[in-house]
Amino acid sequence: MTEATFKSWFLNCRLGHKLNVMRDALNEMNIGVFMQLVDIVLEAPISQGGIATDDLQKAFGSDLTNPNNFTHGKRFAITETGPMSVETESADTTA
Repeated sequence: MTEATFKSWFLNCRLGHKLNVMRDALNEMNIGVFMQLVDIVLEAPISQGGIATDDLQKAFGSDLTNPNNFTHGKRFAITETGPMSVETESADTTA
């Protein structure tokens, strides 16, 4: 499937389906995929299947650039299998 074909298919899906696909990407820790899907729906006019920023913020949090909204404060760590969220204790996370 080409990128254009995927975008067309995705934009023609029901709003609930689009949000569920995006939610599934987050639940599977595919943040890059989630952000690509966000770009698709934000670039498209609402009349052509796009989603308003306000609706995305209601579904996924007010700051779509802050991974803490997606991981409930957990930080990302890179492992051999890819990025994953890990619990942080009271350790300094600014380093």
